[in-house]
Amino acid sequence: MSSDIEDPEEMSQIPEMSQMDTQAIKTDLQSLLLELESIKNGIKHSIESSVVASLDLEESGGQKKQSVDLEKINRGFADQEEYAEILKNSVATLLRGDLAEEKTMKTYIAKLKKAEQNYEKKKDSQKYGSKNWYKDYRTQLWEISHMEEPMPPLFEDDDNENDDIIISSSTVGFKCPLSTNYLENPMTSKLCNHSYSKAVVLEYLKKGRKQCPVTGCLHSITMGDLYENKILEGRIRRYLRIRREKELTQQRY
Repeated sequence: MSSDIEDPEEMSQIPEMSQMDTQAIKTDLQSLLLELESIKNGIKHSIESSVVASLDLEESGGQKKQSVDLEKINRGFADQEEYAEILKNSVATLLRGDLAEEKTMKTYIAKLKKAEQNYEKKKDSQKYGSKNWYKDYRTQLWEISHMEEPMPPLFEDDDNENDDIIISSSTVGFKCPLSTNYLENPMTSKLCNHSYSKAVVLEYLKKGRKQCPVTGCLHSITMGDLYENKILEGRIRRYLRIRREKELTQQRY
């Protein structure tokens, strides 16, 4: 028998993808999606801790070299956040395909690699400029030493194509739209990026979904749409401290 021809007896022993096998793979992929969501939450908490550490170091007069290192770390977290999202979206797409078909997996691998390559080719302004937490972090970093001074462009590779998105200062307000007082324990909407004091918005949403209280906002929100914004909380605390220091200085003179 030619070595180029497979033995029919051996071929009969190769198991075909059964409905049970397909269901098992789907179950594993669904578990992977849950794990990826957990990983994304872990990255989010790491980002918050790293940003707070970076701002505290800057405020204490930390060395420039240390600040640069922390900047690299924060951008690294942004990259990991994006890769986790790419993988999550790819797995979700795979789940919608026919897992019994060999081409389904090949297509998944090809699209995953393509998405990662496309991200790696992006400019820094494209990678990080659309992330609200990164813009807020860089804005706070600037405000520590340059309060009330105009902020320069965030990225050297900016070609001014997306000025309104990339280099504008944060437009997040410091006052709660419900209480009109300064935000306390701010909760921020993942849908519209508006923020509210935790105790006030808990009361506002205790009966379920409601319209965002910011004038002109068309989004409806529930508590599930909100997250604790530690970065914004630190920014407000820093702003109020600097304002008090200025008032005390003016009173002395």
